[in-house]
Amino acid sequence: MKTTVIDLLGESKIFQETKNHKAALECKFVLLSAINEIILLLGPLREYPYHAKLVEYFCKQYAIPSGWERCPDLYEIYGSPYRVSGGGWFRFDFGKSIITAKGNSTAYGRFHSQKLKDALDTAQFVNGLQVEIKD
Repeated sequence: MKTTVIDLLGESKIFQETKNHKAALECKFVLLSAINEIILLLGPLREYPYHAKLVEYFCKQYAIPSGWERCPDLYEIYGSPYRVSGGGWFRFDFGKSIITAKGNSTAYGRFHSQKLKDALDTAQFVNGLQVEIKD
């Protein structure tokens, strides 16, 4: 199965500053699925306060038919092989070298743990961090 990671957090200044200071940082993520593909999309909380904003970003980047059902918390994908497979939060603790996946999305539900594990196996932002998935 193909895995794609779209890391909008790694591009942000806050991520690098937090990493350099060995502090903690939280961000949101969503999992999207299609036949034979898993997409992990994560972004900084201040730019993506709702999981739906991440879904909107993805759809606009890839010209996928979509739209707001309930702005700002539910963005729907129309007639596409892609669907949202839940969301959650990442907590990066650079002092302890741990990344924790937890929580769920109010709009899209809890993330699929195995799909998340598969995506994290290919994610560069995990390098040097122990991964913990909380149920």
